[in-house]
Amino acid sequence: MKIGRIEKEKPPVQVRLSVPAPLHERLGDYVRYYRHVHGEEAELKAIMIEMLRSVVDTDRDFQHWLKLESTKPVNPSSTGDPAHPRRVRPDSADVCSDANVKAQIQA
Repeated sequence: MKIGRIEKEKPPVQVRLSVPAPLHERLGDYVRYYRHVHGEEAELKAIMIEMLRSVVDTDRDFQHWLKLESTKPVNPSSTGDPAHPRRVRPDSADVCSDANVKAQIQA
């Protein structure tokens, strides 16, 4: 199984997502698979969060891109366009303050 045990953490940010019915059925199968492997129940929502975390944390190209972004200076005048300044990766404290951010995505 690609995901480990699900651990509780800080309050989440709300995200709304609609998935195709066949994918929802497969995710239901994955919930049953999780129960089989770990011997305990888990909600689909928690499993989906762990799946997303796993993809983001293990995507080498994404990690490389983040590293490059964190080394770029923030200097709007150097881009020639003040409306599009270069961004620096936020401090880990900023990234972890999920409770202060509300996001809704509808697909």
